[in-house]
Amino acid sequence: MKHLYFLQTIILLGGTIFAWTTVAQEALPNPWMTVCIYGALGFTIAFLWAGYVHFTKDAKLKDFCQKYLVWFLVAGTLFAWGSFVHTAWSFFNRQACTLGCPEITTLWAASCLWGALTFSLALVVALVVRLRSKK
Repeated sequence: MKHLYFLQTIILLGGTIFAWTTVAQEALPNPWMTVCIYGALGFTIAFLWAGYVHFTKDAKLKDFCQKYLVWFLVAGTLFAWGSFVHTAWSFFNRQACTLGCPEITTLWAASCLWGALTFSLALVVALVVRLRSKK
Protein backbone atom coordinates (compact mmCIF):
# COMPACT_ATOMS: atom_id res chain seq x y z
CA MET A 1 0.00 0.00 0.00
CA LYS A 2 2.87 2.32 0.84
CA HIS A 3 4.17 2.13 -2.74
CA LEU A 4 0.82 3.47 -4.04
CA TYR A 5 1.06 6.51 -1.77
CA PHE A 6 4.58 7.05 -3.08
CA LEU A 7 3.42 6.61 -6.71
CA GLN A 8 0.64 9.17 -6.27
CA THR A 9 3.14 11.65 -4.80
CA ILE A 10 5.66 11.09 -7.63
CA ILE A 11 2.99 11.55 -10.33
CA LEU A 12 1.94 14.84 -8.75
CA LEU A 13 5.58 15.93 -8.41
CA GLY A 14 6.01 15.31 -12.14
CA GLY A 15 2.86 17.29 -12.88
CA THR A 16 4.07 20.13 -10.67
CA ILE A 17 7.45 20.32 -12.40
CA PHE A 18 5.85 20.14 -15.85
CA ALA A 19 3.25 22.80 -15.05
CA TRP A 20 5.70 25.30 -13.56
CA THR A 21 8.10 24.72 -16.46
CA THR A 22 5.25 25.54 -18.85
CA VAL A 23 4.40 28.70 -16.91
CA ALA A 24 8.07 29.77 -16.92
CA GLN A 25 8.40 29.17 -20.68
CA GLU A 26 5.42 31.36 -21.48
CA ALA A 27 7.18 34.38 -19.97
CA LEU A 28 4.07 36.54 -20.16
CA PRO A 29 3.95 39.95 -18.54
CA ASN A 30 1.01 38.82 -16.40
CA PRO A 31 0.99 35.04 -15.86
CA TRP A 32 -2.17 35.31 -13.74
CA MET A 33 -4.10 35.78 -16.99
CA THR A 34 -3.37 32.21 -18.15
CA VAL A 35 -4.95 28.96 -17.05
CA CYS A 36 -1.51 27.32 -16.89
CA ILE A 37 -0.65 29.06 -13.64
CA TYR A 38 -3.84 27.81 -12.01
CA GLY A 39 -3.04 24.28 -13.17
CA ALA A 40 0.45 24.68 -11.72
CA LEU A 41 -0.98 25.89 -8.41
CA GLY A 42 -3.40 22.94 -8.42
CA PHE A 43 -0.57 20.47 -9.03
CA THR A 44 1.51 22.08 -6.27
CA ILE A 45 -1.32 21.88 -3.73
CA ALA A 46 -2.10 18.29 -4.72
CA PHE A 47 1.59 17.32 -4.51
CA LEU A 48 1.98 18.80 -1.03
CA TRP A 49 -1.28 17.18 0.04
CA ALA A 50 -0.21 13.78 -1.31
CA GLY A 51 3.15 14.13 0.44
CA TYR A 52 1.36 14.84 3.69
CA VAL A 53 -0.84 11.78 3.20
CA HIS A 54 2.18 9.65 2.35
CA PHE A 55 4.09 10.57 5.52
CA THR A 56 1.13 10.65 7.95
CA LYS A 57 1.23 7.76 10.44
CA ASP A 58 -2.33 8.03 11.81
CA ALA A 59 -4.53 5.71 9.68
CA LYS A 60 -7.75 7.65 10.31
CA LEU A 61 -6.15 10.96 9.36
CA LYS A 62 -4.51 9.37 6.32
CA ASP A 63 -7.88 8.04 5.11
CA PHE A 64 -9.60 11.37 5.77
CA CYS A 65 -6.96 13.34 3.85
CA GLN A 66 -6.93 10.82 0.99
CA LYS A 67 -10.70 11.14 0.63
CA TYR A 68 -10.50 14.89 0.12
CA LEU A 69 -7.40 14.61 -2.07
CA VAL A 70 -9.49 12.49 -4.43
CA TRP A 71 -12.12 15.23 -4.58
CA PHE A 72 -9.45 17.87 -5.20
CA LEU A 73 -8.05 15.74 -8.03
CA VAL A 74 -11.55 15.38 -9.51
CA ALA A 75 -11.79 19.19 -9.59
CA GLY A 76 -8.29 19.52 -11.07
CA THR A 77 -9.02 16.91 -13.71
CA LEU A 78 -12.26 18.62 -14.74
CA PHE A 79 -10.48 21.99 -14.90
CA ALA A 80 -7.64 20.58 -17.01
CA TRP A 81 -9.91 18.75 -19.46
CA GLY A 82 -12.11 21.84 -19.72
CA SER A 83 -9.04 23.89 -20.61
CA PHE A 84 -8.00 21.33 -23.20
CA VAL A 85 -11.47 21.21 -24.77
CA HIS A 86 -11.43 25.00 -25.05
CA THR A 87 -7.94 24.90 -26.59
CA ALA A 88 -9.00 22.17 -29.04
CA TRP A 89 -12.12 24.13 -29.99
CA SER A 90 -10.03 27.24 -30.68
CA PHE A 91 -7.47 25.18 -32.59
CA PHE A 92 -10.03 23.52 -34.88
CA ASN A 93 -11.84 26.81 -35.49
CA ARG A 94 -8.52 28.51 -36.27
CA GLN A 95 -9.02 31.09 -33.53
CA ALA A 96 -6.58 32.45 -31.02
CA CYS A 97 -6.88 30.75 -27.66
CA THR A 98 -8.49 33.16 -25.20
CA LEU A 99 -7.10 31.31 -22.17
CA GLY A 100 -3.62 32.77 -22.61
CA CYS A 101 -2.29 29.58 -24.18
CA PRO A 102 0.94 29.59 -26.17
CA GLU A 103 0.61 29.18 -29.93
CA ILE A 104 0.43 25.49 -30.93
CA THR A 105 0.79 23.77 -34.29
CA THR A 106 -0.75 20.47 -33.19
CA LEU A 107 -2.98 19.46 -30.30
CA TRP A 108 -0.28 17.07 -29.09
CA ALA A 109 1.78 20.17 -28.26
CA ALA A 110 -0.94 21.62 -26.01
CA SER A 111 0.39 21.69 -22.47
CA CYS A 112 -3.15 21.44 -21.08
CA LEU A 113 -3.52 18.02 -22.76
CA TRP A 114 -0.50 16.69 -20.87
CA GLY A 115 -1.66 18.39 -17.67
CA ALA A 116 -5.11 16.82 -18.07
CA LEU A 117 -3.59 13.37 -18.67
CA THR A 118 -1.34 13.75 -15.62
CA PHE A 119 -4.22 14.91 -13.42
CA SER A 120 -6.29 11.96 -14.71
CA LEU A 121 -3.51 9.48 -13.95
CA ALA A 122 -3.10 10.94 -10.45
CA LEU A 123 -6.87 10.67 -9.94
CA VAL A 124 -6.92 7.01 -10.96
CA VAL A 125 -4.04 6.19 -8.60
CA ALA A 126 -5.70 8.19 -5.78
CA LEU A 127 -8.95 6.28 -6.32
CA VAL A 128 -7.11 2.95 -6.20
CA VAL A 129 -5.42 4.04 -2.96
CA ARG A 130 -8.77 5.10 -1.52
CA LEU A 131 -10.51 1.84 -2.49
CA ARG A 132 -7.69 -0.36 -1.20
CA SER A 133 -7.54 1.51 2.10
CA LYS A 134 -11.24 0.72 2.63
CA LYS A 135 -10.54 -3.03 2.72
